[in-house]
Amino acid sequence: MPSFEKLAAKYKALRLNSTAESLTDIVRMAEENDISYFQFADMLVTHELSSRDDKRILQNMKRATFPILKHLEEFDYRLENFKE
Repeated sequence: MPSFEKLAAKYKALRLNSTAESLTDIVRMAEENDISYFQFADMLVTHELSSRDDKRILQNMKRATFPILKHLEEFDYRLENFKE
């Protein structure tokens, strides 16, 4: 049976870095919840896709060089002047 380090290295070789870094946590959660192989495979892929999406968003925001970072939740439409 392969060790976590060897398995993580294989994931990194496939450029699945986020999955490789979180492998022990993902496996522990799968064992605790007694999930099927299919569900486990789905967890791995979902984790990697989510991580890549988050990373892509952060990179795009950094490249945009916004002077002020404002989220929609923080935006007060009543105070802003709109041109009509």
